Amino acid sequence: TDAAFTPPYLVKVNFQPSSKSQYVFTGSLKEGLTNAESMEIVVTVTNKETIGFRIFPHYKGGYINIDKAKNTTQLLRKIVQLNESTFLFWGADDTGDVFTGYTFTLESGFPDEAIKIVLSSIKNSDQFVGQMRPSIDGTNAP
Repeated sequence: TDAAFTPPYLVKVNFQPSSKSQYVFTGSLKEGLTNAESMEIVVTVTNKETIGFRIFPHYKGGYINIDKAKNTTQLLRKIVQLNESTFLFWGADDTGDVFTGYTFTLESGFPDEAIKIVLSSIKNSDQFVGQMRPSIDGTNAP
């Protein structure tokens, strides 16, 4: 069930099952952000016993896309550098949309506490969107 992903003390996000798959849940974090308009959270349970979190920052009405960035090389360099220093990893999907994420394996059972840590860490990614702004559109974070 999606109840494991909706504790009110962690994040103020309501997760909804996807209409495309019973193993995908989506939600949007909007509170407490300075740089991103929202963080679209996609939670996927796979048939390979994993739970994947992919968080897509929404910036100025859409996704951050590497092909639409003012300075693609600088953006890609920043993403790679963030992978060295942040809790959640950074990447881009098949269409070039930038996301941050985390993947759990379920070999040892359901990781309740670890999922709480990931959910509570999502808001922290907003500061890294701020660090990407010069390469996205040439602006600086507030």
